[in-house]
Amino acid sequence: MVIRFSLLGDIQVRVDGGAIALGHVRQRTVLAALLVEANRPVPTDVLLERVWGGCPPRRPRAALYGYLSRIRHPLAAAGVRLARQSDGYVLPVDPMTVDLHRFERLVDRAHTGTDPAAALGLFEEALALWDGDVLTAMDTPWANAVRESLNAQRHAATLDRNDLALRLGHHVRLLAALRAGVREHPLDERLAGQLMLALYRCGQPAGALECFERLRRDLTAELGVRPGPAIRELHRRILTGDPALSPPPADGPTTGTATGTGTGPVTGRRSGGPHQLPAAPMGFTGREAQLAAVDAVLGGTVSDGRAAPTNGRAGNGRAAPALSAASNGRNAPTNGSAHTGCAAVANGMRICVISGAGGMGKTWLALRWAAAHLDRFPDGQIHVNLRGFDPAGAPTPPANAVRALLDALDVPASTIPADPQAQAALYRSLIAGRRILIVLDNARDSDQVVPLLPGTAGCAVLVTSRHRLTGLVIAHGARSVTLDALTGSECRALLAARLGDRRMAAEPGAIDRLLRYCAGLPLALGIVAARATTEPDVPLAALADELATAAGRLDALDVGETVGDLRAVLACSTRALAAPEARVFGHLGVADGPDVSLEALASLTALPAAAARRAARGLANAHLVTEHGPGRYRTHDLVRLYAAEQVDPAGRPAAVRRLLDHHLHTAAAAARVVEPYRDPVALAPPAAGVVVDPPTDPERAWAWFTAERPNLLAAVTRAARSGAGGHAWRLAWCLAYFLEQRGYWADLVATNQVALAAADDPLGRANAHRGIARGHTWLGRFDEARSHLRQALDLFGRLGDATGRGHVHRSLARVSARQGRPADAVAHDLLALDLFRAVGHDFGQANVLNSLGWHHAHLGDLAQAVDYCEQALAIQRATDDRFGQALTWDSLGYAHHRLGRHEQAITCYETALALFRRTDNRYLEATVLARLGDVHDRAGNVAKARAKWRTSADILAALGHPDARRVEAKLTQGHER
Repeated sequence: MVIRFSLLGDIQVRVDGGAIALGHVRQRTVLAALLVEANRPVPTDVLLERVWGGCPPRRPRAALYGYLSRIRHPLAAAGVRLARQSDGYVLPVDPMTVDLHRFERLVDRAHTGTDPAAALGLFEEALALWDGDVLTAMDTPWANAVRESLNAQRHAATLDRNDLALRLGHHVRLLAALRAGVREHPLDERLAGQLMLALYRCGQPAGALECFERLRRDLTAELGVRPGPAIRELHRRILTGDPALSPPPADGPTTGTATGTGTGPVTGRRSGGPHQLPAAPMGFTGREAQLAAVDAVLGGTVSDGRAAPTNGRAGNGRAAPALSAASNGRNAPTNGSAHTGCAAVANGMRICVISGAGGMGKTWLALRWAAAHLDRFPDGQIHVNLRGFDPAGAPTPPANAVRALLDALDVPASTIPADPQAQAALYRSLIAGRRILIVLDNARDSDQVVPLLPGTAGCAVLVTSRHRLTGLVIAHGARSVTLDALTGSECRALLAARLGDRRMAAEPGAIDRLLRYCAGLPLALGIVAARATTEPDVPLAALADELATAAGRLDALDVGETVGDLRAVLACSTRALAAPEARVFGHLGVADGPDVSLEALASLTALPAAAARRAARGLANAHLVTEHGPGRYRTHDLVRLYAAEQVDPAGRPAAVRRLLDHHLHTAAAAARVVEPYRDPVALAPPAAGVVVDPPTDPERAWAWFTAERPNLLAAVTRAARSGAGGHAWRLAWCLAYFLEQRGYWADLVATNQVALAAADDPLGRANAHRGIARGHTWLGRFDEARSHLRQALDLFGRLGDATGRGHVHRSLARVSARQGRPADAVAHDLLALDLFRAVGHDFGQANVLNSLGWHHAHLGDLAQAVDYCEQALAIQRATDDRFGQALTWDSLGYAHHRLGRHEQAITCYETALALFRRTDNRYLEATVLARLGDVHDRAGNVAKARAKWRTSADILAALGHPDARRVEAKLTQGHER
């Protein structure tokens, strides 16, 4: 006898496929109430509440006993005994015979499994159990809560199923269901992202973009919010045609995760991954032997600590150069184009070093190979420029590179340890067992690379460097592929690919001369090809004449050797530039950072932004710059070195001053947007010709700080080096809040230390001490923080600056609070409050009052906490400080919750929630939602608690925040944590 109970649709009991009679609706509801709690006793009072809610019949217990008696007989005939116990009624059944419990167990197995295809099958089996809505005929609080919870579980399982199906390449089969789902849930960002990805993979990018626009309009109209960062990133990747969005192979990945939607992972699995590789080079030709050599090292699977290829052929079937062991620690020479190190691969790691002189095309080769083999690295691809031979600055320290790797892996700043060695250990833990390609570009030496290596097999590491990195070969079993000049046939093929056979055949003598002057250097060939294609009416012989008569040469940056006449090539190219283009090119050598924005470029040159853009486009057409993002330009390091030689020394100081003014005034404007109530610093007017395009909303301001961070850090150092101490400390001041919020605490300390050394006035030194202390506080270096704050307090005291002293005491309170000493924090905050009151500083007073409320809540003095928060709120209302009001309402909610005033706490949290949504702070919105769930749970409203927790967990998951797991635990455990 096979018995099946159905709750996911009509309430039914089937025995051997046939339905048995269960009576009317309320009688079936009694059975449903027992099946939901299968094998657990349900008290009589609970049954009464579930069946009738607040509208029981005249004799409810008699009616209930009658229903129980009438369903007992058909169940007994099916072999199921309804039992009465002292604590209620229990229905002992196999949970897998109840579709509700079967659904939950199948979903759990899908989440915890390791085989993606099997997990997808479990999701499909679970969702197929649904045959309609749950308890549709009932309108009691219990039935409504069960219906809401189960529908939420069904929707969550559907989203997880969709992610997994997309991961396995089933976008075509999924498309119709996704369209229907978006119609039913038009505001669900994760579902919309899944539809966008499916449409894009089905060759409908316009439909994907239209889906995003529809979501944006609906969110704005219904909720007054913008789409979240994850789906905006997916939209950007679709616009740019990101190759990582392409579908996986037909059979799908077997481990790890292929491209996801970016809008929400499958629970318990990795979804998507970093896809940081720059665009693959256009017009790539030649280097077939070197490509095969790279493939021989990185192309095979790793199972026993050795690279897979052993037969002298690369993974793509092409003949590869022989790979010889270097027993004496030196690279063994082969045919002049490829060298290798040890035959073994240490710990199963695959490491390939592409080495060669500057301008030889190392990055070109690395990106070309990587672009052709993205499918081998389904868990992502990471690119880090180590700037080992950057003419404008020092190599990237390994600790900074590790932090960049953690950022690439989307590790929240709040979870990154302060200690560099702990950061490196975290990085190795995160990539263990994953298939990721790590491209370490422009390495200085082996010491810079070793801390960035994975600890286990699975990942592949591709390093480019002007040095051979013999230390990696000896100690870590790396293989080396060395790039020499292109062969004559490769050079000719490269020019032919750019110029066409007809033009090549028209002037064979000029072609021979051009090839000779370029000396096999890919960069030189690329510039010559650009000149020839952008000036089709100029004979190639004339171009060859220019190269022949140019004087001097640009020395190679590597061990003093020269490679071709690159300076002559660049000189003849720049002489053909229009005056604005030449002006812009010369000033590129002044910029310190890794790239330069359009506005910074215009400021450097004192050109209008439109003229600077036109000039930059001309330089890009001549292959002298690359526009790697909208309005952002970078140059090859050799080109930048040559550009620096073109700047008039007399005009260099003015150009530096304009660039510093651009950074400072734009940073100050952005700081006012993200922290509007912070006391501003006085700025002198910008120099003539400076372009400032200030961000006008928080999203743009954060994006500007993120894009410009390396340039701003370099600008602080340049300002200090050039004697502009006022610019140095003011730039550091403008950067402080961004660095603090994003977790760049070591940068916060280092930048303000530079500013402190350069500051030429007490106010600058005082603010630099405060900045250093902020960083030390976050890093847990409390003694150092207090030392710098005491020095700041002394300087502000000498200046007679009560406001500055108030801010220092507020910082000292923060140090005490982070040490778990709220009483000491209260003492410093009271001193700060007196100082702010004495000068009428409203924002400072409100900030301190809210903090005092928070401290007293943690001290257990809840009435005093409420009083302080209400004082803060009065000031914040008067000054229209909405973000401050949101923080204070949150503090009030916490205090009322601890006092057991559930209704007041809910009101406070709801008010904070509305204000955080208006200020676009998604993390704090999720935090308040979780606390709202806690209050509802404590008040006994489980359905509302679960709804708030569910929304909070979804937001946190979309943000990639680790708190998502904590909120998910509330849903799993069913009570407040």
